[in-house]
Formats: sequence, structure tokens, C-alpha cells
Amino acid sequence: MEYPDTPSDTHGTDKFSILSDPQSPHSSSISSKSASPQIPDHLTQEMVNNTSTLKRLQTDLLVLTGFVDNSTLHWRPTWFPTLSHSPKFWTLHNPPNVITEPLPHYPLSSPMYTRRLRRPTDPPPRFITDWNHWKDYCTLHNIPPDFLNATMIKLLRLGLLYSASGNLLPPPTWPLYPEPQPLNTGTYILNPTSYHHLPKKFQSIGPRESIVIRSTGKIDVLNTTETEKLYFHASQWTHYSGTGRYQDDATYCADLDVARKSQGPGRRWAYLPWTKEQEESCAPFKIRIPAQFWGGAGGGVLGRSVEPRRRRRMDKREDVGAGDMVDEVGMGIRGLGVKDTEMMYPDISRTGREHGADVEIGGKSNGLVDSKPKRIGG
Repeated sequence: MEYPDTPSDTHGTDKFSILSDPQSPHSSSISSKSASPQIPDHLTQEMVNNTSTLKRLQTDLLVLTGFVDNSTLHWRPTWFPTLSHSPKFWTLHNPPNVITEPLPHYPLSSPMYTRRLRRPTDPPPRFITDWNHWKDYCTLHNIPPDFLNATMIKLLRLGLLYSASGNLLPPPTWPLYPEPQPLNTGTYILNPTSYHHLPKKFQSIGPRESIVIRSTGKIDVLNTTETEKLYFHASQWTHYSGTGRYQDDATYCADLDVARKSQGPGRRWAYLPWTKEQEESCAPFKIRIPAQFWGGAGGGVLGRSVEPRRRRRMDKREDVGAGDMVDEVGMGIRGLGVKDTEMMYPDISRTGREHGADVEIGGKSNGLVDSKPKRIGG
């Protein structure tokens, strides 16, 4: 027998005869009890990419289903209701008609997962075994009853990576993004041993700086004075121990050398940003070079003639430093090398080469590069 999708399909079967409620927890008639966004019919990935709410929902689902069933999480999507009994952590489970499917992965990389609807040949569910159990689980953890319904499964599977022949591909292994605390429950300090997982812009911070993860998901770089204040925040005493265990400190210790509790190895990491704020904070820096310095009548640089070239904006090139971009796009300047450019724009070397900045030629300066650089030569 094919596993029923809803309690209404279970009448007349021995296994599910105990379910007396004919209303499906996945039906739209109880949408008032769920904060899940509406998903239109006849979905395509192009439609998802052009709709910000659908794209965010798809990303949330991909992040959550990237972990195996029965995983403990802290972060909750914004469309999950949050009450007093569900702010700290919750356990991820599948409804009884959904099964966890492993994704292909590269050797030595961490396994990642997705979800699909259960088939008759699949083994029986291991954790949530029937719809009554599912309703109790949703009530206990304050989860929308339509979580991981058939429409959501279709939406999340549209966002997976496929080969030309339609086979699933391994998800990216870099960069990775750390799980934030539940919203408004504190900030934690990231362990330096985990910096290499982050985008390039976070891998060249100063010796007196630390990376912190806000509860909104935003990734910030703070100096030592600012981070020391975080050690006295109550949330620092109820986080992961750093080895994967969730614990409260038995005794409050004000000694900073003892009390410091950076995290990272014990946190969940995803191949997609957990929140919109995290995605924005991980976007590469953009360096805008004012157009008047790269062409036009009488516009010489370093006393050399300028030959206008086709302007080109470097998007989605986080893995290329600004020095390399100077060589590739030529900056529209004949004979102007990387060293000359660094003399005129010293911030390009630091921001671009170390942080993988995007470079935009033309337009107004945004403050990352001095709009009136020093002019060297005649």
C-alpha cells in the first residue's frame, strides 16, 4: 500500500484507523494556523528567482532539509511562529509521508540531504510514524502543520543542483554559513578555526578583531573592546560547548580568560545563507572607480594617454581579487599596471585582493575608494 499523504487517505486501513480527524494538517483549510507563505501552482525556477518571497522560502527549505531527520536546530525561519516554549532549540522531523534522501557529495566532505515524498517501496517512517504524532510534534515545537507538504517538497527540489541529464549534483562545499541563534536571543563569537569556511572577505581580519554571528544571521567583524562586552551577555552562557553539546554553565565565571566561549565546530553549517541579513553581510565588497579617471577628453592618468574601453562590471566574481581584475579588464588604461593602480588606489589592494571585491568602473564613488585620488606625474 502506498503511504497516505493525509489522514483523510487513511480511513479503511488498519495501520491508520486510529486517526479520526479527516482534516489534513497539510490542507489549506487550516492556513490560519500556519505562517507558511503561499506557493502558487505550476512553479518554475525562473518564477521562484523572480519572486523574492518564494526565493527566500525556497532557501529556508533548502537550509533546513540539508540536515538529516532528527537534527537539533536553534534557528527558526521567520514564517515559523515563536512562542515562549519554543525560542531556544527544536528538533527537525519529517511528516510521515516524507523521507530523507542523501545528496551526492564529494570525498571527505560532510554529507548533505534533501527530502522527497515517500514511495511504496520505502521503509516505514522511523520517528514520526503517523499523523497524530505529527500534529503533536507541530504543537510541541510550534511548527506550521503544513511544513514539508507536497508543494514545499516540489519547491525545494526545484532549487537543487542537477546535471544536464537530470541527475542530482553535490551541493557546494565552500563557502559555508554558520547557524545563528534564534532571533533576539543573543550573539555568539565565531571560533577562528572556522574562519576558512566563510567567504573570502572574512578571512583577512586584523589580529585584534573577531567575527561574531548576530541572531539575525548577520556576520560582523568587531574589535577586541566590542567583543569583550559580549562575554558578559546572558546568551553566552547557554550556547553550544564547542564540541556539539548544548549546555548551561554551572557556575558564572567573570574571568575573561576562562569565560570566553567562541563557537564554530559545534554549530550547524549550511551551504546557503540562513537569513537575508546573512546573505547581505556576506556579499563581496564593491569598489567603484569614478568614470572621470578612466577616459574622456583630456583625462590623462599618471601623465599617460587614456584609451576608452568597453566598461565592464564584475559581478559574482568573489574568487578573483581586484589586482587580477585590473589585468583582465585593463581598466581602460593603456600601459597602466597593477602597481601604478595600487599607488593611486591603495584600498584596492587590501579590499580587493584580500576580500575578493567586485570592481565597477564608472558611476559615483561610494566611499570605498577615494573619489579624488592623488595624481602622480605630469
